Amino acid sequence: YSLNCPLGGGGHPRVLSPPWGHWGGTLGASPLTISHRGQLEHGVQGAAEVGQLLGAFVQEIGQQAAHDGLVADDQHVLLPLQLHDDRLQALHQGRRKWTRRTGPGGERGCPHGASAPPQSWGSASAGPPVPPPWLCPLSPPPGLVALVTGGSSGLGRATAERLVQQGACVVLLDLPASQGAKVAAELGDNCAFAPADVTSAKEVEAALEVAKKRFGKLELAVNCAGVGIAVKTYNAKKDKVHELEDFQRVVNVNLVGTFNVTRLSARLMSQNPPDPDGHRGLVVNTASVAAFEGQVGQAAYSASKGGIVGMTLPIARDLAPLGIRVVTIAPGLFSTPLLAGLPERVRNFLGQQVPFPSRLGHPGEFAHLVQALAENPMINGEVVRLDGALRMQP
Repeated sequence: YSLNCPLGGGGHPRVLSPPWGHWGGTLGASPLTISHRGQLEHGVQGAAEVGQLLGAFVQEIGQQAAHDGLVADDQHVLLPLQLHDDRLQALHQGRRKWTRRTGPGGERGCPHGASAPPQSWGSASAGPPVPPPWLCPLSPPPGLVALVTGGSSGLGRATAERLVQQGACVVLLDLPASQGAKVAAELGDNCAFAPADVTSAKEVEAALEVAKKRFGKLELAVNCAGVGIAVKTYNAKKDKVHELEDFQRVVNVNLVGTFNVTRLSARLMSQNPPDPDGHRGLVVNTASVAAFEGQVGQAAYSASKGGIVGMTLPIARDLAPLGIRVVTIAPGLFSTPLLAGLPERVRNFLGQQVPFPSRLGHPGEFAHLVQALAENPMINGEVVRLDGALRMQP
């Protein structure tokens, strides 16, 4: 490997081409060698030495390192580097709990959360920006506060569980008759239950107030609440038309409910102080592959999920000036409580329809994608299919 070292004046990373700043050697092995102006300077063994020698190396050429781009101790090294082909890379060795450096705005994070990792977003005027270090370990920043609708079961519960396990604080929003209170108690002090109907502005506002009073802010809203029915538009054999009330109910819960939570969450997120990149929050909505390939009997469900897909980009554009992103996940066949109630042979048959992996998706895989979206600030206004290349048949 031959890597450019991201150094720059004023604390901003700048890519320097050899011979002015050059890393050479074999990655993942020791010693790692640092060369300067084509001459071998150091043989490095251990993360601590990397940190020390990087500082000395930077001083030697009269530059200032982007200090927040380096976390090093005897267990963990994370160096933001850039390949000659301009692909950003990060090297990390081992896993260790993050220690946050206090920035100009002081400490952030929910009262019950762990400390958040350091952030360094760089500057567009100083060359290609170095991504924040917490992108590399793929764990959401401890201290993040999230609202998850439909959080007592299925995709919502899996998302809440993963976020809490990673050190985030979560408010579960679900119907009063749900298992939300029990789930929140199981997840501990970093989780609170807010009984609410997503179609009620008053009840959703009350749930958001729980997030504000209990955890101090809201940075992530995940809409998983939804309902579905299977009814033909017109059943000629039974001479029965689709009930209009049923169609309206599905659209109201899935589409209007999602928009209701999104609009009210955005107002609370807008009160967050922006990070150096201007980022204040993220809304993740849940559509379905039925938005694209609706099956027989899915007119109402497909219409509601298609509406979520259709409003993703315009809402992302609406909220862009506020630093709030909007992304939609379109899951395929997942092992949710609805499918779990089917006979095993039916579930196996459904799983075999998925090209690869040929099985039902696990709710934890949906939660993992939510985490990844929260971590990557460049994903915005997009619909991500999570379906194993499935394309539904009529």
